[in-house]
Amino acid sequence: MRRNKMTNQQKPTHEIRFGAVKAAIFESDGRKGPFHSITFSRLYKAEGTWRRSHSFSGRELPDLAKALTAASTWVLEHEVKE
Repeated sequence: MRRNKMTNQQKPTHEIRFGAVKAAIFESDGRKGPFHSITFSRLYKAEGTWRRSHSFSGRELPDLAKALTAASTWVLEHEVKE
C-alpha cells in the first residue's frame, strides 16, 4: 500500500480519466490477500483551485460509465488468480 508521507493518505495504484471524471483504483491487503477498491470523482475548478466532487450531472454520466467500465476491466486484469 502506497501512502503519501505528507498527508498519510493512500495513493491510487492506477487512475483513469474521461473528461472531468476520474476513477482512482486502490490496492489494499485483506485477510484473504490483496483486493482493489475504486472511487469516482468529478474534477472542477473554482476560484482558481482544482476541487473534487462525488456528484455527476447528466452530461457527465457517459464519461462516468466509461470510467466504470475501464476501471472494472483494469481490476479484472490485475487481480491475483486463485
